[in-house]
Amino acid sequence: MMQNVITIAVIVVVGIVVLNLVFWNKNKKAFNDAKQQKIAERQAQREQAEEYRQQDK
Repeated sequence: MMQNVITIAVIVVVGIVVLNLVFWNKNKKAFNDAKQQKIAERQAQREQAEEYRQQDK
């Protein structure tokens, strides 16, 4: 009886680890895409600010 409980617990833990690895890889790509987009937006804002400063002179 105790061995069955331990076996089930091990299977559940291994299953959770495998699912986390699968979803983490998908989320990592989405996170990197969002990060790249944020960097691009900041760069665009920086360029706009620079143009605005040039117009003031």
